[in-house]
Amino acid sequence: MDSVPHNLVIGRPGSLARMGAEADRMLKDPKAMDRGYVPTIPEVIASMGMVFPGQTEGLDFTALKEPGDYDFVCTFPGHWRLIKGVMTVEKK
Repeated sequence: MDSVPHNLVIGRPGSLARMGAEADRMLKDPKAMDRGYVPTIPEVIASMGMVFPGQTEGLDFTALKEPGDYDFVCTFPGHWRLIKGVMTVEKK
């Protein structure tokens, strides 16, 4: 079990570095936790708030129809460099 909160932010292809940089900038924002450390940038296509130890949360969204490798990441401060991945959308 982890002892810190996490979130899930899904972004457009190639958006990992931008989402991470914006998450780092949020450290200076006293209301960042209220916004779940979700950056307000056009690259973000879906997100969920912070989930604290012992909590669970789901995220329902419809993937975009445009094929590509969509980045996903935890934007809690410092996490985006390690807690990240790619969701691949393929053409049917």
